[in-house]
Amino acid sequence: MPARGEPPPPRVRRCVRRSIVSSVRRRLLALALVNIAFPGTLLAQEPEQQQPIVRVELSPESVSVGEAADLRVTVLVPTWFASPPVFPTFEIPSAITRLPPDSSFPTSERVGGESWSGIVREYRVYPLRGATYRIGGQRMQIRYANPGGQPLSAEITIPDIVLRATVPPGAENLQPYIAGRELKLSQEITGDIASLQVGDAVVVVYTAKLDGTPALFLPRLVPSLDLQGVSIYADTPILEEGPPGRRSEKLTLVFESGGEFTLPGVRLDWWNTGTGKIDTSSVPAASFSVAGPTAVNGPSMRSATNWQFVLASLAAVLAAVTLARPTLAALTSRFHAAKRVHRQSEKYAFNELRGTLRRTLRRTLRRQSTPRAVYHAMLHWLERLGTGMDARRFSTVYGTDELIAAVAQLSVAAYSDSDIALDLSGLNRELAAARARWRKTRSRATRIALPSLNP
Repeated sequence: MPARGEPPPPRVRRCVRRSIVSSVRRRLLALALVNIAFPGTLLAQEPEQQQPIVRVELSPESVSVGEAADLRVTVLVPTWFASPPVFPTFEIPSAITRLPPDSSFPTSERVGGESWSGIVREYRVYPLRGATYRIGGQRMQIRYANPGGQPLSAEITIPDIVLRATVPPGAENLQPYIAGRELKLSQEITGDIASLQVGDAVVVVYTAKLDGTPALFLPRLVPSLDLQGVSIYADTPILEEGPPGRRSEKLTLVFESGGEFTLPGVRLDWWNTGTGKIDTSSVPAASFSVAGPTAVNGPSMRSATNWQFVLASLAAVLAAVTLARPTLAALTSRFHAAKRVHRQSEKYAFNELRGTLRRTLRRTLRRQSTPRAVYHAMLHWLERLGTGMDARRFSTVYGTDELIAAVAQLSVAAYSDSDIALDLSGLNRELAAARARWRKTRSRATRIALPSLNP
C-alpha cells in the first residue's frame, strides 16, 4: 500500500477512471431516456407563443323566419391590439345581416390567471326562409402587441355555429312573408281634394311601420297604376331601419281630365310574433272627383295615322330598293354589321333585361314564372358596364336599399327550390333609375376626361 501523499499505482488509477466514465455514461443514458419519455422537462425550451382566442355565440339558436338571432364574436389577445381586428361581414345566402347600434365594444377576461384584452362585435341575422344556416368558416386577421419586439399577426378561423329558421305553423301561405310585433299602415293625402279641377295635383303618401323586423322585409305598398286621364309620378321609396322599420311611398297625381278616379286600398297580411297568429293591416281606397272636360279617346284617328305611316314607310322602302339596287349588297352588309354592334351594346342588353322582366311578370300571373332567366339577363347586361361590375357592386353604388334587397332576393330565388315572392315591377323600376344614375356618372367622367379644344 502506498504511503500517505504518494500517488496510487497506475493500475489503481485506471480502475478508478473506468469506474467514473461508466457512472457518467449511465447517468447520461438515464437523462436521455427521461427526456424522450417527457420532452421539455429536463432541457430548457423557449416558451410557446400565446395565440389569440376567438369565440362565437348565437342566441337563440332557433328562430322563426323574419325574427333576429343575435350573433356575438369575441376576440381576446394576451397583450393589446396593435390595430383593429378585421371582422368578417357574415354575408349569408337567404339571410340579412345587420350591425345594431354600438355593435362593437371593448372587453377583458382572465385567461390562465392573466388579464387579456378583447373586442366584441355583435350582429343581427334575419333568415329569409325556413332552412338550416351554417355560420362560420371565415378567417380574420389579428395583430397584437409583442412587448420588446415587433407586433405579432395571427389568422384565426371563425368556429362554425348553426342557426335554424322555421316558418311558424299557420303562416306557410303568407305571400309575401312579413313578421313582426306590430304593423301599421297609414295614408296621407295633401291637396284641395274637395274642389279639384283639371290641371290640379294631389300628393298621396303611403307609410308602413313594422316593429321587430328590418324595413327591407316590407314589400311594395302601391301596385302599378294606370288611370286614364291622370299622370302619376312615383318617388323612390324611402326605407328607414328604425326601430320600427319604416317604408314610405309617395305618389303625385296630376289630373289631365275631369271625372271620377279611385286609388285602390292597400292590404297586408302579416304574422304577429307576439300573438302567434296572422293579422291584417289595411288602408281604404281613395276617391277623387275632378271637375272639367273628360278625356276623349280617338282610336280610329290614331289607327288611321298608324296605317298612313306604315304605307308611307313601305313606299319609301320600295323606292329605295328600286333606285339603290346596285348598292343593296353593300347596304345589307353594313346593316348586319351595325346590327351586330348594336347587339353588343349596353342599351340592347338592358332592353333585353327589361323584356325578360316583363315576360316573367306575365308568367308570374299564370304561376309559370322562373326568375332564373331574369337573373341571367341581368348578369349579361352587367357585363356591358365594364370589368368587375357585378350585381352587388352595381346596386350598392348606383341603387337604393330597395334595389339591394331586390337583387339579393332575385339571386336567391334563381337557384332556390322554394317559391320566393319577387316584386318584379319594383325591380324593373329600380334598375331603370339606377341605370340613369350610372349613365349620368359615366357622362360626367367622359366630359372631365376630354381634353380642352383651346389649350
